[in-house]
Amino acid sequence: MYIQLVSNPSFIDSLNLQLFNRDDYKVMYLCQRYISFLTAHQEDCLSEAIIFDKPYQLLRENYSDDELRLHGVFFSGREVAKQLLSCIQKYDYQHQVMDPCCGAGDLLLAYAVKLPPLADPKTTILEWAKILHGNDSNADFVNITKLRLVLLANYILIPSITIQEVISTWEQYIFPFLTVGNALDINTPDIDIVLLNPPYQQIVVNKIYSWGKGKISMAAVFIYEFYYKYPKAIIAAILPDVIRSGSRYIKLRQDLSMFPWKCAQIYGRFDKRTDVDVFTISNNSKIFFQNNKNIKKNTKTIASYFFVHVGSVVPHRDPIKGPSHFFLTAKNLPSKGEVTSFTETRKSLRTPHKGPFLVMRRTSSPTDKVRCATTIINSAEDFFIENHLIVLIPKNGKLETCRAAYNFLVSQQCNTIVNKMIRCRHLTTSAISNLPYIEEKE
Repeated sequence: MYIQLVSNPSFIDSLNLQLFNRDDYKVMYLCQRYISFLTAHQEDCLSEAIIFDKPYQLLRENYSDDELRLHGVFFSGREVAKQLLSCIQKYDYQHQVMDPCCGAGDLLLAYAVKLPPLADPKTTILEWAKILHGNDSNADFVNITKLRLVLLANYILIPSITIQEVISTWEQYIFPFLTVGNALDINTPDIDIVLLNPPYQQIVVNKIYSWGKGKISMAAVFIYEFYYKYPKAIIAAILPDVIRSGSRYIKLRQDLSMFPWKCAQIYGRFDKRTDVDVFTISNNSKIFFQNNKNIKKNTKTIASYFFVHVGSVVPHRDPIKGPSHFFLTAKNLPSKGEVTSFTETRKSLRTPHKGPFLVMRRTSSPTDKVRCATTIINSAEDFFIENHLIVLIPKNGKLETCRAAYNFLVSQQCNTIVNKMIRCRHLTTSAISNLPYIEEKE
């Protein structure tokens, strides 16, 4: 029998978080699938692929992207775990290490690999069990974590060992600090290192934080709560890019100023089937700053030359009344070039913008050929602009200023800068305003 633990379905009462109960979800059977695979291949030797990659593969083979996204079930994987662990320099048996939402144990395995192996698998496993803390709301995932740790210790010490030799004995080991429950209920004292890959979905939080309220990212809640729960610990986290670059999380970044947000390590897209870009960060800041000593700051930005706003008209919500002007939308404009003639008009009570100016599509991905898809509006007319566009109005009112900035915004240089600044699927006025830029005079 593998461990039978009862999950508490309620989140920490003081937060009143609205969260699903993952124990009702069918990934409960993932451990059974993993054991079935191991049993079917029991005469084979253990391998890194079986230990590190197979649980992830089984998850993807048996559950749809929509199911996984709905319930926030995404395992870290080897590569992003490796990047996260690069900021931890304490790999020994003297430190208590916790992953409060461990899933199938990827981050704990990544840490265990760094520990010096002991005399034999049994001794190694017993020592790991004294320092590794893992928690998940799904008991099935906790069982997989235990099984994988046992497999890993045997593989490290006896690379030629067969699967059969391990799975016949793995249940005899006890990991007292692998638990089932709600992560924010954890109150384990004396934790030295927290490894964190929290859920990313948006939830409604009744608790009012100094940095946000209402519907916010669970990742923001987790990084905030665990820092203040363990202020003396090294905290290393994998977070969605919106936490690093989103304007709504500016106050969170200020509250957690001990994390070097501007020096965070961009990882990129979480995986091929997950359309979320992530980064890694740690309050073990010395390591991050070492690679950023020589960054030169440019005092001039796009905001030095332009007023930057989001288009104010919400087409399906705003009443059609008031004065009539030309109406610019993401659909009726080309994604690049210069436009001089316009046809679509509408009435609105919003404030119009007088040309010339630039408009930029807000929807943007790091995989796009041009991150800042920009169009020059060459006209002195007044325009209403929909909210899917960002408008850049030259402070000097000159078309030449728009053309000069356009050449920069559609360049590869700009792509590189933007991809370092923000990897969300929507550009923000803050990111565009802060783009380093000096107008080149002809």
